Amino acid sequence: MSHDNSRYDQSSLDSDINFSSPLRRVSFQAGMLLGVEATQSEQDYHRRRLVRHQYWFHGYGTLLGMAITLDGNPEKEGEVDNTLTINVSPGIGIDGLGRELMIHEPYCINLTDWMGSLEIKDLEPGVDRSEDEDLRFIISVRYLDCDSGLQPTMATRLNDSTDPVAPSRISDSIFLQIDASRSMLNEQPWMAHQFDLSESQDTKFTPTEVAELGSLSGTEKNLQTQQARLIYALTKKGAQKQPDLSSKKIAEQAARIPLAELRVKNVSDLENLKEQLNVNNIKVNNLIRPFIHSNAQIAKRILP
Repeated sequence: MSHDNSRYDQSSLDSDINFSSPLRRVSFQAGMLLGVEATQSEQDYHRRRLVRHQYWFHGYGTLLGMAITLDGNPEKEGEVDNTLTINVSPGIGIDGLGRELMIHEPYCINLTDWMGSLEIKDLEPGVDRSEDEDLRFIISVRYLDCDSGLQPTMATRLNDSTDPVAPSRISDSIFLQIDASRSMLNEQPWMAHQFDLSESQDTKFTPTEVAELGSLSGTEKNLQTQQARLIYALTKKGAQKQPDLSSKKIAEQAARIPLAELRVKNVSDLENLKEQLNVNNIKVNNLIRPFIHSNAQIAKRILP
């Protein structure tokens, strides 16, 4: 029996998209009666603190692994290949809202069956005949709450004729998504916020700051200029209007990070797509994804 996770996923989204309210933790006192709300508040405090730290300080993307590969039977040219699969390797990353992504085992999606379940209108966004005959897909991932360990609980409604159950545990999981699309996911310095970090911000520099930046050169100047723009990113005139993250759809979009692009070459007929799917006719590009850089590991790798 399947169980609907949407309520629990929405609950974590409601908490994780709240970047502005001050955090509060429980003040434990002798003799104080603490209930479910207090326990949830304590968990929420530590969860939101970690999520905010990862969002602002580390960014989003792949740290390690999560490689997308394609398997199939190259002999089945012009036939339906039911062995054609997308494979996602184990890996670690952070999604666009700062939630940790931990893929501890390989994932596999039967690409033939999945594409066969789509309608023509679902595939059309991935085609642009004016550019080429290719069909493109974007594979993305975000964090997902997954309830487990269902146990009987007290009924919350009078005369409830069913035996109410609730999860005793919420497991960290992931949500993989495949979209027929030629446009990449919107990538910003922080996925859920829109700040003006362009040269237009340079007008806010004081004369002393302009002189300081002018004395630098090359890479150091570029870095310091970008850092200076960050100083004014939250000023009243410099900050752009923030997106309405109260919408579940917008919040989910902000959380998704791209992993790879699949390009099916020379798709002449979307109605008979399954016959055109062949492992030799599909190219995978894992380098469209954003990366998180581990300074210690990189230094160990490149320094003598």
